[in-house]
Amino acid sequence: MRKLAQVRAVILGIQGTQYKITENIQRHFEHAVTGAVKEKDHNNIYPNIIDAYAEYNAQRISPVKAFSEALGVSEHSLQRSIYNKLHNNVMGMPVKHIKHDSKLFKATERLQEGIAFATVTKLSADMAQEFYRVTGLRNIHKRESIFAHEDVDFANKTSTEAYAPALRYLGYEDGDDLSSVLVIGDDKAHLACAREMGALTAYIGDKNRSIIHGGDVDFEYQNIKVLFHELHDAQRKEKALNQKRPNWCDTIGFDFS
Repeated sequence: MRKLAQVRAVILGIQGTQYKITENIQRHFEHAVTGAVKEKDHNNIYPNIIDAYAEYNAQRISPVKAFSEALGVSEHSLQRSIYNKLHNNVMGMPVKHIKHDSKLFKATERLQEGIAFATVTKLSADMAQEFYRVTGLRNIHKRESIFAHEDVDFANKTSTEAYAPALRYLGYEDGDDLSSVLVIGDDKAHLACAREMGALTAYIGDKNRSIIHGGDVDFEYQNIKVLFHELHDAQRKEKALNQKRPNWCDTIGFDFS
């Protein structure tokens, strides 16, 4: 776990990373997509929008991209319409099914002494803040550390533009070594971009393992709480090891004063 010991900053998502999307939240998002598409579908191209949405997902095609191309509108415009509808219900269905997670809170709290956090999410800023409020993490993940979809001009996480503002917030400039940054997510296409930038990557999937002999990510964990516990242990052990290491100049008796 030597790689985890060198981590000084963490960039993480919300949906799928810190919590799994519930049926109710997914249905609410689908309702927002349906409403936004209906407003722009002047020629009734989509008589059944939700079926088209499900089919695009089944084909692993971005529904927003497919809808916008078929309707002759920009992706940016359709995204804004969708998120405006989500904003109107930010205190309602999108978050009322998310509960305080004491284990996630404790695992995150233990890390904040030595690690800086930033959030990059496809959620709107309002929804992200509400998630952190409900889960008890808003004092750790403050608004200035959250880079929502609208904050990065709807850049996809497969693009470096989605991560650039978060990296600047964390104190990294263009050309800096990013080997001390850990990017955590549930989409390997997103993590591939982060890895190309030089950051460490952790995939929240089905296994707990350190991928030593190559692969498309550096680590894989069943959930972020397990990762955070191992990250804390690696940091603690590294700190203890550094405290035990002697100052060789003092040991040998050199005096450079």
